Amino acid sequence: MKMNVHGNIKSSNIMINNDLTARLSDYGFVQFPGCIEDSENKERSRTTNNTYSEDLSQKSDVFNFGLVLLDMLGGVRDLSYINCIIKMKESIKEGDSTFFEFHVKGKERKQAFKVLEIALASTNTLPETRPSIEQIMLKLSDILNTSK
Repeated sequence: MKMNVHGNIKSSNIMINNDLTARLSDYGFVQFPGCIEDSENKERSRTTNNTYSEDLSQKSDVFNFGLVLLDMLGGVRDLSYINCIIKMKESIKEGDSTFFEFHVKGKERKQAFKVLEIALASTNTLPETRPSIEQIMLKLSDILNTSK
């Protein structure tokens, strides 16, 4: 069993408490044989749920977290859009292209763009180039701290 791997990070597994803190449900269930359908069906269901399919690892969890961020920022649910977003990144940053699901200007737009950069780094096709979850947490903390 691999430790510290969720294996099924997606929007529907994120629960929000009354104090607006987030919690993950179904933590690590994919690691137990028989808890989820056999590996062939699991792979098919993960692919149709638009999560990235690779061996369970922290880097695959990072990828799926990046997909959750993209979904929150711009409603991106299809992996094929990631390359398009990368190509349009400067245009999005300058405000020439509409991307964000919400209206943001000024400082909030800069913060949303920094989160977009984290999402794109997290969804890199090469697992070894993705940031660690610790690096992501530090970057998100910096973004939050600059808003105060």
